[in-house]
Amino acid sequence: MVDGTCRDSYTLTRRWTATDNCGNTAADQVISIGDALPPVSKVQHQLTSL
Repeated sequence: MVDGTCRDSYTLTRRWTATDNCGNTAADQVISIGDALPPVSKVQHQLTSL
């Protein structure tokens, strides 16, 4: 597992090895977790001072 640039972001690589009858082997699974979107604030009601 490799840490990303932001908190709670990382890349995980899993190595799966399987060989068929012809000698072909299969590969890595790469999972990337990250936060690519900025936070969004939604205000439903305007607050006013009394």
